[in-house]
Amino acid sequence: MPKTTLCLSTTLWLGLCLGVSACADHPVAPTAQSLGAASTPGTSLAATTTAPAANGPELHLVTYNMNYGVAGDRSTVDVVDDATADVILLQETNEVWERAIRARLGARYPEIRFHSPERLMPGGSGVLSRFPIEAEKVVESAVGWFPATILVVRTDAGPVQIVNVHLRPMVSDSGSWVSGYFTTGHYRETEIAAIRRELDEGLPTLWAGDFNEAENAGGISGLGEEGLVSALPEKAPDAVTWHWNYEGVPLTQRLDHVLYNRDEFALEDAAVLPGGRSDHFAVRVTLRARRAAM
Repeated sequence: MPKTTLCLSTTLWLGLCLGVSACADHPVAPTAQSLGAASTPGTSLAATTTAPAANGPELHLVTYNMNYGVAGDRSTVDVVDDATADVILLQETNEVWERAIRARLGARYPEIRFHSPERLMPGGSGVLSRFPIEAEKVVESAVGWFPATILVVRTDAGPVQIVNVHLRPMVSDSGSWVSGYFTTGHYRETEIAAIRRELDEGLPTLWAGDFNEAENAGGISGLGEEGLVSALPEKAPDAVTWHWNYEGVPLTQRLDHVLYNRDEFALEDAAVLPGGRSDHFAVRVTLRARRAAM
C-alpha cells in the first residue's frame, strides 16, 4: 500500500484476487448507496423464526477496522465521530489511534477502553460506549492471532453481551494468501468455538468485528446454527466492507459483520458507512430489543 500499510485482510484479498480474475469484476464504490457487489450473495444464516414483537429500546452499534497503518488519520476518525452510535467497536487500533479517538470523542462517550497490540501490530482493539460497561474479558486467539474482547454493556434494554472480534486472516501456515483462502476456515471456527466457551449463555449476545470471511463461510455459519444472523445481507445485500485498488484493479469483499439473534432483537437498519482511509468501511446497525428490559 503506497505510503501506508495494508491490513492483513487487504493483503489476503490482494493475493487472492490477483489469482482469481472474477474479483476484478467488483467495483469499489464511493457511496453508501452503491458500495459495490459483494462476491458472495447476501444470505441469512438461520431460518426465520416466530419472535415476539419488538417493543423495546433501540441499540445503535458500529464496528470498524481502522487499519493500523493509517493511525491518526483525521478522515478516518471522522467516520467514528459521525457514526452517532451507542456502542462502537474498533479493530487494528494502537496508541496513536487511542489518542486521536480520546481527543475527539472523549467528552461524548463516558466509557472508552483500548487494548494495545502486543505480539502483532494489527492486534489492538477498542470500544466506545455511552452505556456503562459492567464486565470486560480479553480472550486470546486459540490459533495464535488476534485477541477478542467480550463486553457486558448495561443498555436501555438491560445487560447485553457484545463480542468484538478480529479473526485470523486467510493466510496459510506456509504464508500463502491464495491457498489460505481454501484451507484456513477451520482456524476461524476454532477461534469462535474458544470465544463461545467464555460467554455467559444467559445474556443476549451480539458478535461484531472483522471476521475475515464472508457470512456463509464456516466460522460464521457455525454461529448461524446457534440462531445468529448477519445484519448486512438483510438490509444491504450488495454492500461490501473491504476495498482496495491495486494497479487499477478494484478488489472488494464483505469481511466485517454484526451478528444478532432474531429472538432477542429486531433489525431496524444496517448500512456501510463511506469515508476514511482504512481499507475497511465501518458497519452501522440499529437493533430493537424484543422486550423492554431483557
